Amino acid sequence: MLDPGTYTFSIDMGWNDTSDPVYLIAAAGNTLPDINNISSALGYYSFKNKNMQFVITQTQAVSIGFLASLFSRNQYWVVKLVKLVKS
Repeated sequence: MLDPGTYTFSIDMGWNDTSDPVYLIAAAGNTLPDINNISSALGYYSFKNKNMQFVITQTQAVSIGFLASLFSRNQYWVVKLVKLVKS
């Protein structure tokens, strides 16, 4: 549950080798949307940006994480740290 406000979700990357899109994403509720419905999210940014900002206007459950379609073989990523900060 998050209170209203502006939030920044950031990551510290380790090694990665991915050619297919990977996103940082925040969505209202207890699940993340399918990649085909990514526009329904509160916010999403390319994984390579390492930061994502989103705004919520009322107290609500929010799911935060990673969304990917890894169609190619031998892709990976390592995330060393995740951080959520309210501005």
